[in-house]
Amino acid sequence: MKSNNIYQASTLQALALGYTKPVITVRELLEHGDTGLGTFEHVDGETIILDGVCYQAKGNG
Repeated sequence: MKSNNIYQASTLQALALGYTKPVITVRELLEHGDTGLGTFEHVDGETIILDGVCYQAKGNG
């Protein structure tokens, strides 16, 4: 049975304050779930995790 827990690695407030250094690895995130959104180190694109696969969407396509 799947868990309905929510896991939060950091906050939007931390990002707004300029904290863009690594907090957790993708491997560690996937230990807590298979779906999520976020950003990469130094805001190097958007993190999209869907069905346990991590994608990186960059501004340049």
